[in-house]
Amino acid sequence: MTENQPPAAYDAVVLAGGAARRLGGADKPAVRVGGRPLLDRVLAACADARTTVVVAGPRPTARPVTWAREDPPGGGPLAALDAGLRHVTAEHVVLLSADLPFLDGRTVTALLGTLRGGTADGVLLTDSDG
Repeated sequence: MTENQPPAAYDAVVLAGGAARRLGGADKPAVRVGGRPLLDRVLAACADARTTVVVAGPRPTARPVTWAREDPPGGGPLAALDAGLRHVTAEHVVLLSADLPFLDGRTVTALLGTLRGGTADGVLLTDSDG
């Protein structure tokens, strides 16, 4: 494995719920950017995940995924994370939000590569504001 390759197996959990209050209650994962729904853009970025779990109500997607729902419904991101993690088994898990329009596979690979050989239990992507 080279520095730019992800670990052999990883799973992905995509959080795609929420009320989207700032969008007037719009279905944020379905919002199109560049002609593609936000959710499909994120799913493309983690296309090489062994298992991909989307925590939200089922909907058509560009590729097959496992669907999960948080308990209680609308319970927030921690409940959604718990629901998603119940379906994964890989040593490495990428946690993503469905509203990352510019996420790509190179970024996912970089995150996973940072874990390889390191001592950290996790890595976090931040923007220039921290």
